[in-house]
Amino acid sequence: MRTKPKVLCRQCHVINDSEHPHPKDAKQRKIPPLAPSANPKRLTNFEHVEEFLKPNCEMVIGRECTTQEKGNLIAWLISVK
Repeated sequence: MRTKPKVLCRQCHVINDSEHPHPKDAKQRKIPPLAPSANPKRLTNFEHVEEFLKPNCEMVIGRECTTQEKGNLIAWLISVK
């Protein structure tokens, strides 16, 4: 019996594999680039950034990110060319 993955990456990614009963009928979601160099509108809305970081930190590291961790991620995203 297959167990459900702990990381709910299916919330935003394309479902197109054996986990979906009908992969060809799966909904595809477009995810714009995270780096501001590729998408200048990224990281311009504080509330949206907080909404994005909270569930993603909880899914990836199992807790809310600290202010330092959030800052490190944002600094890295800004540096991506």
